[in-house]
Amino acid sequence: MSEEPRLQRLSGNAINPYLPDLARLRIQVFWEYPYLYQGTVAYEENYLQRYVDNPASVMVLVWIGDQVVGASSGLPLTAEPPQLIEPFLTHGYDPARLFYYGVGVTQLPVACKVD
Repeated sequence: MSEEPRLQRLSGNAINPYLPDLARLRIQVFWEYPYLYQGTVAYEENYLQRYVDNPASVMVLVWIGDQVVGASSGLPLTAEPPQLIEPFLTHGYDPARLFYYGVGVTQLPVACKVD
C-alpha cells in the first residue's frame, strides 16, 4: 500500500530549509510540455527567496514519505513586481487587500471524480 500525501503549510523563514527541494520540483515540472523550461537550482532558489523573505507568504508542501512531490505558493499582491500590480490598480482594486496565488506544481497524477 502506498503512503497517502500529507500537507504542510509554511510561511516566511520556515520555507528556507525546503528551497532546494522546491527548486528541483519546479525545474522538473516546468521541463515538461508546454514549458520546456531548463532552469537552474540557483535561479529557482533565488526566485523562491522572496517567499522566505516575506512573513505573510504561504507555501503548502505536498509530501509522500520524506519526499516533496508538490507545492503551492502565494504572497500578498503588494510583494509582487509593479507590472503585476498595475492591472489591478487600473481596474480599481486595492493591492493591499489582495493575495496573489503564485503557482502550484506536482509530480502526482491528478485524479478527480466527474459526476
